Amino acid sequence: VDCATPHLTEVYHLFDLPEGDLPAPDVLSQASEQGCLAQFEAYVGLDFDSSEYTISTLTPTVESWADGDREVVCLLATQDGS
Repeated sequence: VDCATPHLTEVYHLFDLPEGDLPAPDVLSQASEQGCLAQFEAYVGLDFDSSEYTISTLTPTVESWADGDREVVCLLATQDGS
């Protein structure tokens, strides 16, 4: 969706996880959240705790990891879903 069109979430950062075995779910979640949070303030202009936004991530699956997918997609949304 074009940024000029109303939308509920916005991709604000992409990054790749290191090569190797697929991390355990808790490690994958932590690495994804840390990678996204590290770029949050630069994109939003406020630190996470001062903003109205929440972060969600899309991470590789077991199947996509086996195909070489290492990309994490960082998403923003308002906390109230507006």
